[in-house]
This record gives sequence, C-alpha cells and structure tokens, in this order.
Amino acid sequence: MKKRNYLIQKIAFVLLPIFILGQSINNFDVEAEPGYWGVENSDNADPALSNTTLTTVTDALEGAGALQIEYSVHNSESWGGYTKLFHYANPFGEGTGSPVEGTWILAPEAGALQVGPAANNGEWWSNTEEDVTTRACFFDDHYVFNVDGSFQNVMDGETWLETWQGVESEQCGAPVAPHDGSNAATWEYDDVSGEVTLTGLGAYLGLPKGVNAGQLPDVDVPESVTYMVTLVENVMTVVIETGTGTFWTYRLHAVEQPSALSGSWVLSPEAGALQVGPAANNGDWWSNSEEDVTTRACIFDDHYVFNVDGSFQNVMDGETWLETWQGVESEQCGAPVAPHDGSNAATWEYDAASGTVTLTGLGAYLGIPKGVNAGQLPDVDVPESVTYSVTQEDGFMTVVIETGTGTFWTYKLVPAPLSMASNNSWMNDDFRTLIEMRPRDGGPWDWSGYDSLSFSYNNTVTQSIADRVHLRLNLSDYAEIADPLNYTGLGEYYYSFHYILDSEPGWNTVTLPLVRNDDWGGGGFNLTGWAGETGNGELDKHAIGGFHLEFSIGGGGDGDHVTGTVVLDDFKLTGSLNALTNPGFELEDAQDDDLGWGTAIGGGHAEVVTDAAMAYGGESYLSIGVLDNWAVAYTEDIVPAQFGETWRFSGFGKEVMGDGADGAAFKLEAKDGSGTVLGTTGDVYLPMTGEWEHHHIEMVMPEGTEAVTAVVVASRWDGVEVDYAFDDMFLMSMGILDVVPPVAVGDISAVPASFYNLVTWTDIDGEDGETYHVYASTSPITDINDSAVDVVATNVLEGAQAAVHYLFHPLEDSQVTYYYAVACKDASNNVGAAGSSESSITNTAKGVPTISMTPPSAFAADGDLGEWYDSGIEPFMMGVDDNSFGTPHLGFGSVDDDNDLHGTFFIAVDNDYLYIAAEVLDNVVVDDQESGWWTSDVVQVCLGLYDQRGPKHVGMERGEEPDYKMYFLPDGAYSDNGAGMLAENGDGNYHHEVFNPDYVLEFRISLDDLVIDDDVRFTPANGMRIPIEPMVHDNDGEGWEGLLVMSPTNNDNAHSTCEVWSSTWVGDRSTVMSNGEEIVANEFALHQNYPNPFNPETTIKFSIPNTQDVNLSVYNMLGQRVVTLYSGELQGGNHIAKWHAGDIASGVYIYKLTSSNKTLTQKMLLLK
Repeated sequence: MKKRNYLIQKIAFVLLPIFILGQSINNFDVEAEPGYWGVENSDNADPALSNTTLTTVTDALEGAGALQIEYSVHNSESWGGYTKLFHYANPFGEGTGSPVEGTWILAPEAGALQVGPAANNGEWWSNTEEDVTTRACFFDDHYVFNVDGSFQNVMDGETWLETWQGVESEQCGAPVAPHDGSNAATWEYDDVSGEVTLTGLGAYLGLPKGVNAGQLPDVDVPESVTYMVTLVENVMTVVIETGTGTFWTYRLHAVEQPSALSGSWVLSPEAGALQVGPAANNGDWWSNSEEDVTTRACIFDDHYVFNVDGSFQNVMDGETWLETWQGVESEQCGAPVAPHDGSNAATWEYDAASGTVTLTGLGAYLGIPKGVNAGQLPDVDVPESVTYSVTQEDGFMTVVIETGTGTFWTYKLVPAPLSMASNNSWMNDDFRTLIEMRPRDGGPWDWSGYDSLSFSYNNTVTQSIADRVHLRLNLSDYAEIADPLNYTGLGEYYYSFHYILDSEPGWNTVTLPLVRNDDWGGGGFNLTGWAGETGNGELDKHAIGGFHLEFSIGGGGDGDHVTGTVVLDDFKLTGSLNALTNPGFELEDAQDDDLGWGTAIGGGHAEVVTDAAMAYGGESYLSIGVLDNWAVAYTEDIVPAQFGETWRFSGFGKEVMGDGADGAAFKLEAKDGSGTVLGTTGDVYLPMTGEWEHHHIEMVMPEGTEAVTAVVVASRWDGVEVDYAFDDMFLMSMGILDVVPPVAVGDISAVPASFYNLVTWTDIDGEDGETYHVYASTSPITDINDSAVDVVATNVLEGAQAAVHYLFHPLEDSQVTYYYAVACKDASNNVGAAGSSESSITNTAKGVPTISMTPPSAFAADGDLGEWYDSGIEPFMMGVDDNSFGTPHLGFGSVDDDNDLHGTFFIAVDNDYLYIAAEVLDNVVVDDQESGWWTSDVVQVCLGLYDQRGPKHVGMERGEEPDYKMYFLPDGAYSDNGAGMLAENGDGNYHHEVFNPDYVLEFRISLDDLVIDDDVRFTPANGMRIPIEPMVHDNDGEGWEGLLVMSPTNNDNAHSTCEVWSSTWVGDRSTVMSNGEEIVANEFALHQNYPNPFNPETTIKFSIPNTQDVNLSVYNMLGQRVVTLYSGELQGGNHIAKWHAGDIASGVYIYKLTSSNKTLTQKMLLLK
C-alpha cells in the first residue's frame, strides 16, 4: 500500500495557486491599456510591410467590443516571415522589464549601419567588417535606456566624428555638443507601434546625423527623435527615415547588465522587513509589524533604483516616512527632507566577491536613512557614501548595515511590482480579464482548471493573396524556468496553426485542447522546436507565461507582402474542471435542493448578498459572520470523489469586520455513499485581511470515499465580532496523486538479430498507463544517468515489452557487447529504479559512414565531386529501400523509388572547417519556396558538434553542446538556427548546381563562423560520437511531396527535437583516443581532455579496471594543487569528470589520476 497524507496544504507539484475563476482571457470589450500588447517582426522584415494595426470595434460576437487586427506580413526570410502580438504574465512596462530597457551597443559586424532607399537596405552605404576596428571608438558607444525612463549616450570621451561636426576629416575624437550626452534625456517605447522616442537635445541612436526631418546639418537639431525598432531576443534593429526616401538602419546588441542588483527594489510588504538588533537578521530591539505595512505605507512604496549605467536613485513620489531627527514633531509620513530626498546625484557599485554594495552621493540610502556605517544620524555627519552587505535568494535582497559597533540594521527588499497590463476597466459583469488570472506575485498564469482554449473570429477582409498567411496562437510555458518573475523570454514555446484567413466573412469559433499533441491543423499545440527554451516536452497548464498571436507568411524571402483584416472576440478558457454549480453565488439557490450552497448557523449569519461594488466578481458574494458562535456555508452539490484523489477547494476572501485573528476557515469532508463523513481536514484557518485574497486547501480522499463536500466556516468565541466575504469558489480534483515510484522492472534480456538487439522485459503488475525507458551500455548499468549509458527508447507503451536497439560501429562491421536496463514511468510520472539485465549480449554492429578527419586536399566548392569520390571517404547513402544505416524511412509523404529521389552525402571536418558535399538524384528538380524553403527540392542537415554520450537533447541547445540545423538552397547555404545565410553560391565556400534531373552542392564553413551566441567552438577528436540527421526534401512540381531521412524515428520532427536524429562518429574510432589507446573498461587509463585548449570548461575521461579508491586532481606547473575533481571509491569502468576553470588564470595545467599503486598524468591548456 502506498502511503498518503490526508491533508495537503502545500504539495510539491503545485507551483502556483489556481486563479482561474471566470472563463474569459480577454473579451476585447474595451481598448487595451498601453503596454498590454508587445509586437515583434521576423529578423529582416521591413516594418512598413510587416505590422499590425489594432482597433476596438463594436461589431462583436458578444459583449460591447471586439479586437480588429489589420495585418501586413513581409516575405523577408528564406522561409517567409511573421509579425506577431504578444502578452506576458509579466508584461513589459515602464521600469518593469521593457524589452528596450538596458544598455545597447552597435553590433560589431559588417552591415550594422546601413543607408539605403528602404529599411534594412544598405545599397547606398554599409559599414564593412574593417570599420569595426578602424571606427572602434564608435562601436563601443553605449545607448543606455535606464529603468527610470532616462536615456544616456555614453561615449567614454571618444566617438566617431564627421566633417559637419567641425573636424577636417572623419575621425575618432571628443564628442561634440549637443551630441555628447551632456543634456538630460528620456526615452519612451510604444510596444504597439514599435517606436522609441528619445526626448532631449542631442540624444540619438546609431549616428546623430539622421533625424526625422532630414540629415544634419541641413536641418536643426530636434528636441526629440523617433525611431522604429524591432526586437528579437538580444538584438534591436533600429530604422529611421531621414526626410523622405532615405532610411538609416542600425543593428544594436544588448549589453549584459552589471549585476543581479540592477533594477528597482522596494521594502518587502511584510512584518520583519525592517529589523534592528545586536546581529544581522536580528530584530530583538525593534522590528516592523504587519500593521506598519499599512500605517507606514509611505516608506513601503519607496523605490531604490539601481540603474544599468551605475547611477542610483531614491524615488519617493513626494512622500516618505520621517522621524523626529529630520525636523518633524512626531514620526509621520511627509515630504522627503534633504539630503535624503533623492535630489543629489548618486552612483552604486556592487562587489560580488565581498557581497557589498556602496552608494556614493550625499544622502543616498537603502531602507532607512538613519543608519550609516559610522553610527546613526544625527549623532554622526551625513556621509558621502554608505556601504551595505547584501545577499540575494529566491528573488529577495537582504541588506545589512552595522551602524557603528554592535548595532545592526537589516532590510528585506523585493523587486518593485510590475505594472499591470490591464485593470478593472477590462471587467464586465460575467468575466475577468487575463490579468486577474495571474497570481498576485506576478508569476505565470495557472490554467490547470480548464482543459481547452477558444476564440471567435470574423475574417472581414480575406488575405490579399490566398493561402499565404495563417494565424498561429502560441503559448509560452514557464514551468522549467528557474526564475519566471525575472524572465522575459519565450520559455518552452508551443505553436498552434489556424488556416482561417481565407474564410468568408462571418463569425466562427475555434476550440482547441490545452495539450501537446503536435497537431498541425489547429487541433492542439505543437512543440516544433523552432523557438524557445528546452523544457520537459509537456504543455504545463499551471505555468503559462504568455500568449502570442502570430501572422506567419510562407515564401522564400521574395520581398512581397500580404495584407488582410480579422476581428477576434471572446478569447477564453473552456472545459472548466470546477465541480461547483454556483461558484460565484450568482444563481438562485434554495436550501436543501442538492444544488449550489446550503447554510447552517449556530449563531450569526451566512447568506448571499447582491452588491457588485463589494463582490470580487459578478454581482453577488457570500457574507458570513459570527459573535461567540459559528456559521457555515457548505456545498449541496453531490460531487463524486474516489479513494486516493486529491481535491482542492479555493476561493477569494476578505475580512469585513474583525481583528485579523483566526476566525475564517475552509474545510473538506470525504463521505461514503450514505453521506457518512470518513475523513476531514478540520477547520483550516485562513490568514484574512481587509483585501480580497486567494486561499486554498487540499485533501487526499480516504478509502471508501464516494463524495466530497466543501465548507466555508466562520467561528469565534472570544467576544470579538467578525464578518467575512467570500466569492468565486473553485472545487476540483487534482487526480490521484501517486508519489511513490514503481518497483524495478524485471526479466530484462535481449535477443540478437541482424545488426540490432531486441530488448525485452516484463511489464510491472499493478501499474496502469505506465511507459518504459530502455537503456544500453558497454558496461554493467548501475546508474542510468551516467553519461556512458545510452538511451535506446523512451515512453514505450504498456504491453509492448520490447524495443529495438540498432547497433552501429564506425566504418566496419564489428562485434559489440551491451548490457541493458529498463525503468518504468507510471501514470503519475514517477520513475522507478531501473532493472538491469543479468548478463551482456554480443552481436555484430553495422559499419556506417563517419565524419572524415581528412577532407579532400584539393577541395574546391565548384560542383565537381570527383575529389570526394577519389578521397576514400565513405559517403552517407539515402534511398527509399535502403540507406547506409539499414534504416530506410520516409519522414513525410511518399517517394516512388531511387530514381525519384536518392541522396549521397560526404561530410568531413578538420581543425578549421566543416565540409559537406551532396549529390542528389532527383527526376524533377523544383525550386518553389512560395510556401517555405522546405517545400522545394532542398538538402537539410542537422548535426550536434560535441561528443554525445547518454541521452540525446530534447530541444536544440547552445553552449557546450550546440546543435546546428542548416539547409542548402540554390542561392546559398542557410542556418535554420536563426543565424541567417552561412555562405552564398559562388563565394568560394558554397556551390549549388542544378542539372535537372539531379543537383549537387559543396559547402565549407569555418568552425569559428559556425558558432552562435555562447556556443563552444568545436574541436574535433577521433572517436567523438556526433548526432546527425541528413534529409532530402522532394517536390516534383505539385508541392512538397516527400522527405527522405536517415533515422527510423524521424517523422518530420528532426527540426524540433534531436531525440530522433541518427548518430555517427568523427574519424574511425568509437571512443576518443588518448596516447594511441582506446578507452576500455578493463584498464587503468587517463585520456586527453576535450576540448583542448579550452575556456572555461573541459571534460576528462578515465577508466579503472575494478572498484578502488582513486584521486583525480589538477595541478599548476609549480606542482601546486589547484583543485581536486574526485577523491574516493569508484566502481570499475569508464568515468567522466568536468573541470570548470572559472577565475583560474590561463596556462598549462597537469591533471593526475592516482590509485594505490599507479599514477597517470596528462597536460591541458587553458586559454582565456
């Protein structure tokens, strides 16, 4: 029997309270508040051709209004393009995480500045790569958008000057007024129009010369300049039309903020946020009470602003808390008193090593101005600077200052509250807006109370070119985001696809389930992997970070655009899981009618009151109160429940009369078929205040349960009269919470077959709906998370009891030996301990092509593949009936035979370049990218440039193990990771030639140029195992009709997950070489680290023949130990250690593996 707790008030998997009360996400009845919508275009889109215009119209399906969207989408990318609207749970707003906020510099690359007849066009002038160096004084200028709305041009004494600024020739020099950053300036971002306006004489982005009226000095220097901006991740594209027909385009990159302190902070609104005592975090002498949060509200709303440019501000909005030493008769709220009024300029500096922050500037302070380092004011002089000790944890900043000797002031700060994207003006009588579904702390929305999502649309103006644009409703899942309150990205990003923009005018409704089912036709959500973070692969309804309305155009970057108009209404959650028939007390409800609510009163009252001004939502609420007695309201609904289910009862409540002490409670009762109570939570008292707040309790149903009853309780017996209000109640089953993992799987064995082993096991008795994960290793498996353990299959369905393990080896057939393990994941996602096979199995692995380490010496990207065929490099062959891996497969559609489509690939790498060559036999070659590049005849290659051991990546990753996707069109080779064109046809690195039938391509790219963002540059080593998936798309003139792939599990989803990619090796070995020996588990061996040289992390592999004590340490060239990577007992086998060098200086280091009777050493080079 699995143990269960019968009362759960806080349970691990429940991350956030459910705030779903009404169904509406947005009824669009009134115009959106500023900041509600953000906008974004695809990278190369012209804002004039890629945009949306929003209007609230009265021709609505329901309510007073609807949202009209006039869209224009620019076919600007190799795959088409998009424009989209988005709204996040943490909305952008002034000083609250606007995408513009922060410090920006010009991108240090060719084309960062362009002048031409259109946006993103450099026909007339564009900077070169050489300019980045020769004009370095310009490329290090900073454009600072401070959190308080101020703007600064920071040039550090030097910038690029032109002759109109008074110099004889263009040169680096001292900034010239008014473009020297000396004048005060502000910034304002309109996220609907995508415009940034800088106000302040001489403030500018990019080059000061270009302003709205024309170009300086032909026009006067304006008081303000407005730019059109497009933001994609950390890149801002800025466009300004200077006069008529001349466009200046600047590409800016975000500069990382100075530290985690950057931003605006306030005192935490809770008891103990301010403390004074004999030690840090000690309030023995004084500590603020919960009541102080209200009575001293003027201090709890003071802002302490750490601007990204290093300036600091005390912002008090005209009022703060004053003490008698500041000249008032008694402690009170009042106008700030100099010098502690924020009027003096101040700066901040954070020392991460010591954990201190220093404010410099007369009167600058944190918490309370009275406490300074030398003592307490007014006993000491006001200092020029104050230093505080700070620690940060879980979003809080704890600030400590010792004032003199032995007296410690402690302040607890939290990030300043985010501005609301919407307010109560959005509410109507029946529903609440999206913002009301957001937890009070500003976290993600919890939609787990519903099973589907719907919206209505009226396609008033069909798209100007049929079948080109479709609507995508996308969701950001923040469940795997460590700090969602301070995160502004996409999260795990789910798409839904709606081909509705050719529909005839008239209202229609789309309803789609809130599940990931990888549907492409609007029947659910699809984790495509095109954008966002790697997560758990499941749409987590409890952690929705935002939604996006994306208008996506198909095409090949031809420059055309498509327009249309659609009206949206009644955007809501449907399929409520609320078991209550009258959750908001809005229905007529008689006593003892087995419906809605009943009451029982020992004394006092319990009744429904109709008062829209008082109700949390709708017209009515429950009023309940007592004096020395009790009263309850309970559910009369017959709500079926069963043993093991967890039920949650929640709702909003406030104290109308009382003293804040216990008096209001929730209770859940489990009952059998006759109504006998089998178990109860008892009265779980709620922390009530004078504001509407959300409360909830949970209970697991005991054995014999057939129904559940929820109860609202008022009870006081101490002579204090209390009165409470409750509204919008929610009662739902959370399902049967199984927190106990399954037992280990048994009867694991394998049967050898031709180039594969069939792994078998026996399903676990007593489990239902479980799946199985299958693992393999050349050594006995004791830990399935060991990097030496491969994943054979995941989520094998109950009843299958078998999985195929394909066996491969570099180049030649070879005998291989494997051990197996199988783990069970039950229906509640608990994973049990893995069961292991009792013995190994030996079979023949198929020799497969590898990535050669010796590319053709006479390589030339000319379309003649003779040097490849003569090189001895074994090619990857892909046909309909066979391929090099013996796993022929079509990822999509159909291909007739090898005459219809067949691919031959050569892949090589050296220390400098990656090489790819392909010859494709295709009876009809068609370059038709109108619906996207993938619908033409095109080669696509996915590969991970790292030594892949253990499970493959779920999504595309960057950093130490980067995954790359590329495709090869007639005009150029392109990145499908968003890095644009990798090479142009005929540039010496790429050649594409069509013979029709058939075509060939040759490609080379520097390993340095392949790097994206924080990718670790690839250093090839013989024996590295590489995830790879070559693919060939087929179009014989009637659209995309087939996709030839290598992996038997690639069903046109290799673009979204690496799990379905094939694998090969670099060179001719299956493991990385060291000293000419392969890693085997029966020897004591220490192998060369990789990468080498490295910065800052490297991997060290070693093996030991049996269980023994070992020590692996790193030493400098003086013989001094730098770090011990491992010391202790290890089992025999292969092992891996990683060293992150962090702040260690560059140089040669020795790493040493020592046992009781043997020592091995190797050298490695750290380069920074």
